[in-house]
Amino acid sequence: MRNDQVDHEPEIGVVEITEPEQSGRASRDERGMTTAEYAVGTIAAVSFAGVLISVLTNKDVLDLLLKLIIFLLKLFWPGLGA
Repeated sequence: MRNDQVDHEPEIGVVEITEPEQSGRASRDERGMTTAEYAVGTIAAVSFAGVLISVLTNKDVLDLLLKLIIFLLKLFWPGLGA
């Protein structure tokens, strides 16, 4: 045994770094997962955009947002509105 090799159990709090058992390649069952995750993320983003567009083009929602913005402006700048 060489001097730089130690034959004992690691101490508490010491982390030993070992080589991974597999190479960095995905197994055969996981090859399509990245594409599926991107597809689900894209569908979710497009769905959220559709809901957002339908809500923000509603006249009642626009009136409510405008009233909220005017209220906040008057709250922080009291001399703004007469």
